[in-house]
Amino acid sequence: MSYAELQFILAEAAHKGYIGGGDAAAETFYLEGIAASYNQNHDYFATVLEDVWGATFESQLGWDGSQDIVEFALENYVANGAHTYDKSNYIPVTYDPANAMEQIAYERWVAGFDQGLQSWFEWRRTGVPTLTPAEDGVISSIPVRSTYPSDEYSRNKTNLDAAIANQGADELTTPVWWDVEPTK
Repeated sequence: MSYAELQFILAEAAHKGYIGGGDAAAETFYLEGIAASYNQNHDYFATVLEDVWGATFESQLGWDGSQDIVEFALENYVANGAHTYDKSNYIPVTYDPANAMEQIAYERWVAGFDQGLQSWFEWRRTGVPTLTPAEDGVISSIPVRSTYPSDEYSRNKTNLDAAIANQGADELTTPVWWDVEPTK
């Protein structure tokens, strides 16, 4: 678990009242999680930001090169907001108790970009962000579960057949029993 992930877990817990501090603590954890997300990949971000975005940061955002570019990008991000993955829905970064769960879930999803399964688990748990299946993907929707391992068919066929009879086909797109919302 990364420090960023821990901060987002604490932000959610404080917002929901599972730990003390309420939304004031949730905001602190949330902002610390965003900073940790940037900083856990500082060296990579610094290289990419300078190579790809340096000129834009200078000409459009006023970066003069004296401040660490990752720090500058973080400050700009927190001050000016963000778009969701599909850029159709603006999500302000400034903590808002009324939208806190969406904000926390989105930032936690982003922070897990290098941990694909963890981001997928968070998306499955929260439905945030709204994702769009790949245009030319092998399947036409985003997977919502894992399939059973192949050795399950030979080692535990009776129980496997019973599970499939109860839940539906052993496919990546078959909802699991705890799905309560339509797949996003």
